[in-house]
Amino acid sequence: MSANPIRRLHDEAENEGAVIVRPLKEREGRCFEFALLSLIEMWDAGMHDGALVHGVITGYHRDRVESGHELRLAHAWVERGDMLYEATADMIFPLADYYRMVDAVAERRYCAKEAMFNRIVCLTVGPWHETAGVFT
Repeated sequence: MSANPIRRLHDEAENEGAVIVRPLKEREGRCFEFALLSLIEMWDAGMHDGALVHGVITGYHRDRVESGHELRLAHAWVERGDMLYEATADMIFPLADYYRMVDAVAERRYCAKEAMFNRIVCLTVGPWHETAGVFT
């Protein structure tokens, strides 16, 4: 199963103001895999302006940590223009809203060619750098 943001990212006018939620439990902990697959699908569909982002989020799992502490999670998502595809939740967000909502910090950005190269060379879906985040 792969994530498929193509239709929604391709026609932004059709989805303006809409948030489409498709929670899929089997996606949890697989953000690097699904974000990479989504970027490749976008590339195959002719959308070459997307970027795979590896970074850290802190606002997503606040319920898992003690008050006053932060859980900095290693995370991956896809950006295209001013929109963001959160592959784990299968959701589209305005870029600025997502960064604010989960306290996202981008550590690295990869075009599709760089991402596919790193996947082959590193033998992993990511991250391909030393991240400040932890894995859950």
